[in-house]
Amino acid sequence: MKLFPNVSRRAFAKNGFGLGLMAWVFHPFALRASEVGTVIGTIVDIQHQQAGIPGARVSIGHLLEITGPADTGGFVLRNVPSGQQKLHVTAIGWKSVTVTITVLPNATTNVGAIGLASTVEN
Repeated sequence: MKLFPNVSRRAFAKNGFGLGLMAWVFHPFALRASEVGTVIGTIVDIQHQQAGIPGARVSIGHLLEITGPADTGGFVLRNVPSGQQKLHVTAIGWKSVTVTITVLPNATTNVGAIGLASTVEN
């Protein structure tokens, strides 16, 4: 693995250490690790607020987590880009929900319990 991308190696050689260091520091791959976070939470029945919803699909962009059949509705999404994100929750037999969250870099954002309403009328 090369420590410096080709762009920054050329900048070091051509323009000296200062400009080369700037090219490396501001290179998109150099910042990537610090620009992501983790999102955790629980999907629950809005009427009971304690029963998890197995099989709920939780997504942010292309990242996807599906709660398991024996699960309490908990989910973990890793490597989520930091900043404002739309978290989408869907499950068969339940109304879909979209919430806007703020993901902090290098941190875990706990969105708590997200309630879904049943589409089945009682």
